[in-house]
Amino acid sequence: MNNGTEVFLKEANEFEKLLHYLQKQSGNTSNSEISIEEIKPLKNYTISTPDAFTDSLQSSKGFDVSLLRKNAKEKLIEEFKSSQQYERPYISITELVSCPRQVYYSRKKYQVDFDKMFNFVYLKLAANIGNSFHNFIQDTYGFKEKEKTVISEQYKVKGRLDATQANFVYEIKPVDEDKMKDPYNKAHYDQAVIGAWILNNEYNYYIDTITLIYYVRNNFRKNPIALDFPYVPSRAIELLSIASYLHRCLQDNTVPTIKTKDGNLCKYCPYTGYCTNDKLESVHKESSLIYNSKEPEKKKKEAVILF
Repeated sequence: MNNGTEVFLKEANEFEKLLHYLQKQSGNTSNSEISIEEIKPLKNYTISTPDAFTDSLQSSKGFDVSLLRKNAKEKLIEEFKSSQQYERPYISITELVSCPRQVYYSRKKYQVDFDKMFNFVYLKLAANIGNSFHNFIQDTYGFKEKEKTVISEQYKVKGRLDATQANFVYEIKPVDEDKMKDPYNKAHYDQAVIGAWILNNEYNYYIDTITLIYYVRNNFRKNPIALDFPYVPSRAIELLSIASYLHRCLQDNTVPTIKTKDGNLCKYCPYTGYCTNDKLESVHKESSLIYNSKEPEKKKKEAVILF
């Protein structure tokens, strides 16, 4: 008998003694009480050591974890295939702040390794948890407009904004406390500034401030933090020009000559093999600000703690 088993049995016995003591103190020994004999099987599920925890994962005959993983991956693959079955005449705002090559390969339906692409099978679960926080902020704060769809007919770009109010556009994003190395993500600003440009130039809005709201996904006790940045129309136009370029590439079946310099995007991209083979013969002139952009200047105002 190893030490882990000894500890496990000792704690189970202590639990039985405690339950017996509580029953005596209450003076209630009616038939409605669970007897010690009935409680004994529960010791098989008492987790007191790492070894016991590992063993307990294999103990259920009624729930198969491997089946859950298999079904989760199949649903992700099914949703991905479904998303590629319809034509998309507009470039999405999300695509514009991604990698042009990844967008091209995806829209041209290049074959991918689904095992690599959906290695993290609980992706949908993580997204649902994030959406709960996201929806809470949207529904509780009282924004004038939420989930507003915007379309630029000039650039053939479409997107949905988290919220707008007065002269503000809001982008609400999750962050994991231990992974946030920078004060904010430039791609989040870029998403919002594109939406702001479309609102101002094609919907007669007057947006002058981008507000990024971050909530800590893995610690709901932390207050969200909001950061204000000025609206820079030149930045939006630089990004929107990429949409025009992508439309031409897709129409001409020409692989874009520009790609992201974000190593994280490349690390998890399912199209890296194709990208490596398609050498960059030149750098498109419209890419200069996308991947070498200056930090947007933060408004002279301290971060706002919400709630």
